[in-house]
Amino acid sequence: MNLIEEIHRIDNDWRPFLEKESRKEYFVGLSDKIQNEFSKETCYPLFHDIFRIFRKAEFKNIKVVILGQDPYHTKNFADGFAFSTKNNVTPPSLKNIFKQIKFEFHTTPKSSDLTQWATQGVFLLNTILTVREGLPLSHRNFGWEIFTKNVLKEIVQRKKTVVFLAMGTHAHNIIEKLNLSTYYIIKTSHPSPFAFNKNFYRKNVFKKINEILEHSKLTPILW
Repeated sequence: MNLIEEIHRIDNDWRPFLEKESRKEYFVGLSDKIQNEFSKETCYPLFHDIFRIFRKAEFKNIKVVILGQDPYHTKNFADGFAFSTKNNVTPPSLKNIFKQIKFEFHTTPKSSDLTQWATQGVFLLNTILTVREGLPLSHRNFGWEIFTKNVLKEIVQRKKTVVFLAMGTHAHNIIEKLNLSTYYIIKTSHPSPFAFNKNFYRKNVFKKINEILEHSKLTPILW
């Protein structure tokens, strides 16, 4: 059970990039650290869900990148997509995202599993892809931030039009390290209860994304 084996199970247009990335020295070290963590501690998401967003959101379809922090650190919530959950209980951050969508469109998504966004080309990526139970940011500086930055670089190099939504300080820090001057970037506070009202609620974030997509002659997202 290691990250390199998981990458080799991905069978779509992400695979060439991911296989190349998995051979890099930092990634080998990251894989060892994650394997050790999962063998000794309770960690999330489930191991086979760590790269779930790469399986569900094919590279060719990506139109929007939503960048978060790290997975939910409580049992049965993290599912491999940023902010998403397969749990019937909607976590506070996602509840606030839905609150904003209701404010903008007068409707609420039917499911907390955001697969319906991923299949439309919304790439829901955390800056850190794993976490130890009860300890947010516990896998910071393991190497995930390098991986995330390289994923975003690949998107920038190969995609002409992408809208980036960076939610929270950790996402902002990753975005600022990239040359995204020719791309659309929307920065907001994190949708957690602690920061929701700072620079997110009532900002028409999702309408702005759709306006940019329509201006670029791309199909808007059904949020």
